[in-house]
Amino acid sequence: MADIILLDTGIVFEFFSNKISSSKTENLLYESRATLSTLTIFELFNGVTNEKHIEQREQFVKLCHIIDFTESIARKASEIYTKLKLSGELIDTVDIMIAASAMQRKISLFTNNKNHFERIPGLVLY
Repeated sequence: MADIILLDTGIVFEFFSNKISSSKTENLLYESRATLSTLTIFELFNGVTNEKHIEQREQFVKLCHIIDFTESIARKASEIYTKLKLSGELIDTVDIMIAASAMQRKISLFTNNKNHFERIPGLVLY
């Protein structure tokens, strides 16, 4: 099996909207390479009350590998946060935690927000 790829929340929303990146995400799902952080699951279900949208998200999550937010990921995220804050290039905290999830597992992150994630040294983007 090829390497798994961590999907950022924005990529999942693009998939639901049939945007350009949708075919890449579809291929990752088909190849059983799509991975989600528990943080992305949190973001996907935040404030969602529409049953159709909840079911859509449930079906998507079932097709993905899941990475739990662990102590080692939390420590890596704290390290990234500190470096970005000191350099004046801080990004959203959840994005930092998702990036740390990819880095700790040594996998690539598929994102449509390269401007933010490129600020993190050592993070490999898909």
